[in-house]
Amino acid sequence: MRLVYFFMLTHFVVFSQISTKVDSTNVLIGDQINFTISATLKNPSSFNEFSDTVGKFEIIDKSIIDTIQNDSLWILQQKYVLSIWDSGTFYIPALKMESFTSDSIEVYCNTIQTNINEDFKDIKEPINLSITFLEILPYLIAFLILILLLFLIRYLLKNKAEKPITKVVQKEILLPYQIALNELQKLKDENLLKKELVKDYHIKLSEIVRRYIEDGIGFQAMELTTNEILNELKQRKIETNKLSEFFKISDLAKFAKLKPLEIENKECMDIAFEFVKNTKPKNDELQ
Repeated sequence: MRLVYFFMLTHFVVFSQISTKVDSTNVLIGDQINFTISATLKNPSSFNEFSDTVGKFEIIDKSIIDTIQNDSLWILQQKYVLSIWDSGTFYIPALKMESFTSDSIEVYCNTIQTNINEDFKDIKEPINLSITFLEILPYLIAFLILILLLFLIRYLLKNKAEKPITKVVQKEILLPYQIALNELQKLKDENLLKKELVKDYHIKLSEIVRRYIEDGIGFQAMELTTNEILNELKQRKIETNKLSEFFKISDLAKFAKLKPLEIENKECMDIAFEFVKNTKPKNDELQ
């Protein structure tokens, strides 16, 4: 099946190097549409990925980038689920990757309309009905249950035995950098690289660093793209040269299905340790 999919994409490349499509161009407010990006590139890192929005459309979900290598070219595809909460005509913007540009896509979003040809009927006056015992019964049951609960609470309070005082052991509260260092050491001890779980290794490593940035440095790194994280760190006067290389290798391993060299995998772990130690509070000493 994967081979058939490969030949289909290869045949498509004869006509275009990048394409976008949606499954519907006429939707109602709040509806979800499927948006697909397909591209054939010389360098997979040239593939543009959306983070939160596509034009005016909100991203509800997105897939990982599906990647196939064909000789010196890379065939990539990513799918999004989009939604919009406004009416009118909106455009999914054109994408530029390397020297190729896709067409923009026009999507019309409409509101739910009432059928004006439908006959309207007069509002009928309310009908007065007598209250039956079955209608009162739930309230009576609720009242009886409330009385029973009050008696039970009174009984328990009156006959409550004095319990021995137990000593409360306070759990040590770790700072964000301490948590990050512990998680990095734990990941290192798992030996995922020796098990050839390179993608899992980089997913966990990147998540530890992003979580530390969010909890220890103080901005929502889990929701930002790599470039947005690096720009925010630069504004805070934090050195990002090594961290930029860290994210580059990690992103390629996670999304482009590339296998970094062994020395690059270990270097990413060293960069993560160094970044946490260099950005921890100055008045705290590592254990």
